[in-house]
Amino acid sequence: MNFSLRPAAPSDRAFIWSLRQATMRPLIDPLLGWDEPVQRGYADESLAGRIALVEGVAAGVLTVSDWPREKHLTWVAVRQDLQGKGLGSALVGRAQDEAAARGVPLSLQVLGASPAVRLYRRLGFEVVAVESLAPGVERLRMRWQAAA
Repeated sequence: MNFSLRPAAPSDRAFIWSLRQATMRPLIDPLLGWDEPVQRGYADESLAGRIALVEGVAAGVLTVSDWPREKHLTWVAVRQDLQGKGLGSALVGRAQDEAAARGVPLSLQVLGASPAVRLYRRLGFEVVAVESLAPGVERLRMRWQAAA
C-alpha cells in the first residue's frame, strides 16, 4: 500500500483520539477497564509522532521514541477500514528500517491478547519479557534486531 508520513500536528488530536478509541478500547476495556484520562495522555504522546497518509487522507499513526540504546515503537495504529491491507506492516517496517540505520534494536510493548502480537512475530520480533498486569492479563515486551 502506498503511503506517506508527515509529522503529527495539534490539529491531528481528534484523529489520533478517535483512532485510539477505535483500535484500543475494544481490547483494553474488557481486560483492564478504560481510563479515559490515561488513554487521552497516551493518545497525546502521538502528537510527537507521524501521521500516515493514504491518498492524502489520515490513515494511521506511527510513534517511535529514541531511547539511549534502542528505538521504541510507542504506538502504531491503522484505521479499521484499512487493516489487513499491509499498511500496519509497512509502518512497522519503516520503524525497523530506522532502527537498523541507527544500529540499534527496536522494542515495543503489547498486550498479550492483542491480535497485533501475530504481526510482530511475523515481522521478526521476539518476546524478551512478560509482565502480569492483572490476573490473566499480560503485557509482552518484544524486541527486533536487524540481522548482522
